[in-house]
Formats: sequence, C-alpha cells, structure tokens
Amino acid sequence: MQSRLRGLVGKFAEDTHKYLSPFRDESSRVVLASAWLVSDNVMVDVLKRHTDFFPSVVAVDTMHLFPETLDTMKAMEHKYGFKTHLYKPEGCESKDDFVRLYGTHQSLSHADFDKHSKVDPLIRAFGDLNRSVTITGRRMDQGNQRVSLDVWEADKKNFNPLSEWAWDDIIAYLLEHDVPYNYLHRVLNVSDRPVPILQRDNYSGFEKKILDKPYFAYSEQEINAHGHFVYIWKSFGDTHSTVPVFYNESERAGRFVGRNQTECGIHTRVNLKGEPHGGKLIDLVVKLEDSPIHRVSTTFQLNERQVCDFELLSNGGFSPLTGFMTQTEYQSVVDSHRLPEGQLFGLPITLDSNREDIKEGDFVLLESDQFGCRGILEVQEKWRPDKTAEAIKVYGTDSIEHPAVKNLMLERGKYYLGGKLWALQLPKRDWVSCLTPRQLRERNQGQNLVAFQSRNPLHRAHVAMLLEVAKQNQARVVVHPVVGPTQEEDIPAIVRKETYDALEALLQETHADVGIQFEYLPYNMVMGGPREALQHAIVRKNYGCTGMIVGRDHAGCKDSKGNDFYGPYDAQELLLPLQKELGMDIVTFQQMVFVEEEQDYVPVHKAQARGYKPLSISGTKFRKMLVANETIPDWFAYPQVVEILRKHAMTQQKTQDSTVNSS
Repeated sequence: MQSRLRGLVGKFAEDTHKYLSPFRDESSRVVLASAWLVSDNVMVDVLKRHTDFFPSVVAVDTMHLFPETLDTMKAMEHKYGFKTHLYKPEGCESKDDFVRLYGTHQSLSHADFDKHSKVDPLIRAFGDLNRSVTITGRRMDQGNQRVSLDVWEADKKNFNPLSEWAWDDIIAYLLEHDVPYNYLHRVLNVSDRPVPILQRDNYSGFEKKILDKPYFAYSEQEINAHGHFVYIWKSFGDTHSTVPVFYNESERAGRFVGRNQTECGIHTRVNLKGEPHGGKLIDLVVKLEDSPIHRVSTTFQLNERQVCDFELLSNGGFSPLTGFMTQTEYQSVVDSHRLPEGQLFGLPITLDSNREDIKEGDFVLLESDQFGCRGILEVQEKWRPDKTAEAIKVYGTDSIEHPAVKNLMLERGKYYLGGKLWALQLPKRDWVSCLTPRQLRERNQGQNLVAFQSRNPLHRAHVAMLLEVAKQNQARVVVHPVVGPTQEEDIPAIVRKETYDALEALLQETHADVGIQFEYLPYNMVMGGPREALQHAIVRKNYGCTGMIVGRDHAGCKDSKGNDFYGPYDAQELLLPLQKELGMDIVTFQQMVFVEEEQDYVPVHKAQARGYKPLSISGTKFRKMLVANETIPDWFAYPQVVEILRKHAMTQQKTQDSTVNSS
C-alpha cells in the first residue's frame, strides 16, 4: 500500500476510534447509509479490515435502481458477512406498486419522487434504528456542497471518514483489496457520434462493450481506443436520472441528469424530530476581524421587515439558508416551495432594493439605526423579479387586497439582492428579549416541544386549547408570538407583549405543572396562508420544536368584502402529508368553545354532539365593549388581559377622536 494511502487508512481508523468510541455500546444506532457506490464499499472494507467497529448498514431500494446495484449489495453482504437493513417505499414490493401508489417518475415532481422513493424510507429506517450517528461516504473532492466537509459534523452527528480521500485513493484501495463494485463499471457505451446527455439513458445507437476489469483500472487512452465516443458508467442512482459520461468527467457528472440539484436528499432532506432543517443549525454571527469588512464599498439601511429576515438568517431560524436567496434559490422556492436541493421552504427570503448603484460582486454593509444591527452581504446576484408570478405562485392571488401581495407590489423594491451573509451584530429591542434558536434549544434540551404561532392576544379559548394540546401530546407548549411587523389593524406588538406577560404570570400560578412557556420570534408576518404555515413550521423546527399547532385558517386573511383568500384547512392539507419529511408533528385541533351547560370550554364537535349552543363574542364586538367600558365576561377573557387591552383601546379611541376633531 502506497504511503499516502497508508496514511489515509491510518487516519480513518484513528477517526473511527475518536468519534465512534462513545457510541460503542450502541453500535446498532450508528448507521452507514450506503448506495453501493465504490466509496461506500471501500468504507465497509476499511471498517472491517482496519477497525473493531461495525455499524448498522442501511440502504434504500427505490424500486428504480439498476439490477446491478442490488447485485453489488449481495456481493458486499457475502464477502463481509453482514445483513443490510433494506428499506423500500411504503407499501411497495415492485415498481408497479410504486406507480400504482405514487405515480411515475415522469408524473411526479423530482422532489415528490425523491420523497416517496428515498427520503421517507430512509426517515423510517433511521427512526426504526433510533439512529444516533450517520456514517457517509462523502468526500471533499466531489465538489458542490462537499468542498468543505469536516470528518465529524457535530451538529448533524455525521461521520465522514473519507472526507480527505480523493477519487484516485478510493480506486487504489478498491483494486488492492478486491472490493466488490457495480458490474456496470465494466460496460462501455460506444457511439460513432456525440450523444446529448439527456438522450444517453435510452439511446439505441450505443454499441455495448464489456471490459475484463472496471473502467478505472484502465487509462483514459485505453478506454477511448474502443471508439470515437465512449461513455462509461461512473456513479449510480435511479435508472431514469443516471447516464454514462466521458472518462474525464467528474465522478458524479452522470447523476441527477435534467435536474437542478446535486444531492439526492439523503444528506439534505433526511433528519429526525428535534434536528434543525437541513441537519445543521446555521450561525452567521462572526467577529469583525473574521468578516470581509475591508471589502465593503457601500451601506444599506434595513427597514423593520428586512431586519427580521436578517436576524432569522443570522441566528439560524431560516436554516439551511446562509444568506439572502440567490435567483436560483428564489425561483425554486417560488415554483415548488423547495430549495434547489429539495429541502422544503415556504417563502422566498430576499433583500429588496431600488438602489441602482449596488452591483453584483459588491460587499454591502447592512445596518439599522433603529435596531442597532450590522452585517455584510456579498451581492452574488441582482435581478428584477416577476412579482406577479411570485404573488400567484406563493400566495395564490395577484390581488393587492391580499396584504402580502400589496406589500410585494407597492412597497418592496424593484430589485432583489442575493448572496452570502456575515452578521456582526444581531438586532436589539428594549421591550422584548428574543432567544436565538440555539438558546431555546438549550433551554428545552431533550423535551417534546410543541409551538403555537400567534399575532394576537390570547383569551380563555386559546388557553383551553393549549392545555389540551399539552395533555394529549405529553409535551411542553411554547407560545411563540411574532414581534415583527404584522397588519396595520393589529394590536401593537409591545401591547401584546404586556398581555402575554400577564397571562404567563397567571398560568404560573394556576397551571405550573403543565409547562406552557412564552418566547418571542423576530418574524415579519405576511398572512401567506399555507405557504406561510410551512414557513412557520420550518422556523419552529429550527428553534427545536418537535411539533406545531396548525388550526383553522392558519395565517389566513380576507379581502375587502370579507371573503377568505384560503380555505379553512388549506394549511393543514399542505402540512399533514409533509410531517415525516419535516421531522415535525402537525398538531391539528378543533375550536374550543364555552358552553353554559358545563360552565367550561369543550371541543366544538363535542358541543355539537351534545346539542349545546356555544357562547361567543366576535372580535368586533369585543373591541366595542372595551372602548365602551362594558364588562367582559370572565369565560371569554382573563381580567388581567382585558385591563391591558381596554387601556390600549381607549387610548387609541382618544387619539382617533382628537384627529377627527382637529380636522
């Protein structure tokens, strides 16, 4: 074995001892996820030959694999004496089953195909094995997202022992130790003319030639001596998205053909409850000396909405984003509520501007005098979006009566700026403290945490629902109101905070054993319906929540005639099928209503079944009662909350009266 390879094998063994020894007593929970590629197979050999640690080996049969891939699995099992935990799409034993249950790869979007064929089965595998660590065959020389890949990713609990190996190292080891490989590596596809990459999977003009050894045992000159245009099989995924490539093309060049991605989703979309979205909690806060401050050429004042986006990008609330979206990311999210690599994402996160002087390549100092935050944006892309298309695809309408569309069309700048972000100082608010995702995770470590999204004061019905959710889910409930901009007619956030403080103190006295806590989210609420509900879930997932309450008309809004832009359960219909992939429970609930017969709150369906007529007070009537100083029934709202809201309502009314009189 050459000296470089000996060194790599020695480091592999050292790293295995260093990082996996703490998991020796639970080695079955350490999972090697294999696609039976040469790197995966070499990794198994090194573990067997040079370490005393062997994990559970997991693989997914997507029902669309090459037969030779499954033959490789059997050869590996036979040679090394292990049994693979092989998972298939739910309900499937054949490709016909898959087509019957889910559709064809042509009829499904790439993201949905991967979800059913790869992502969901692997999530099921990791859940069944109670995975604690994942061993991957990823290497830095594979490029794309892997160019800076640590051997041990602590946040993800990923062990990448081949991180520093190169393709030539993998091949040298495989040939020296006779490691099994996919038979298709010996198949040449020869043509007398160039074949476009999108045609190579079904081109009938190929002449097949079989080598005595895999193509990588030969030089490029030897392979090309077989014909004018010789294509070889280098890497393997599904039959419809993997094609042969030229000898000098990269190892992964033939994967994901016709798709705007470089990962299948196993490393980007598979994570379990409690894990950040994308597997790693992003933290963009750096010291001044570690930032490109010396390259800054101009400054940019952020408005309050942009400050919220800046903060959630910086502290990881928008993980896996590492900056404002580029045009490719933006377009992918607008079109499919997914990032280019397939991760779910509800809304585009872009920095809008009317500035003509800012150019691509500029480093811009982002500031807010009001909130005291600072950061640096490398403007990688600047473009003029199609806002009408964005409105229709994201919000389902181009009507400016929709608050998000009105903001998009009439208030946001004409350009979007996308690129990498460095945060120098997070925003500060003197009236509220907003924990970062990492801080909230540390405060509730290991707890089942269900989030409740709010932009309004809470009344008795809300509390009854929260208590019921905590009981049914055996969870702590975090009330997580937004403190960024909402709607003009909403009660100001600072007043809402007063009501939450009063309610939190009351619940500490009456229900301290239940575990309801109040935290605050620096988020700009756009009333975006199902898409925003998805965004709410992803943000709360990054804050460590394992579930989120999604009720009737979540993030909904109305037009000037009182017509809803969304159906009452549209958000639930979008999110419920995505629970596995999200790694979150979507907690649905029935409206809680007060009934005189029981002098208590009960779910509305129980009231209907028993013939009770619920008592209710509309929001409009409640506001009128506050201003008129009428008594608010205790069954509707807590007196402590009513007192705060009455004071605000009467102050607001006096201001309006004064304005009318002065005019």
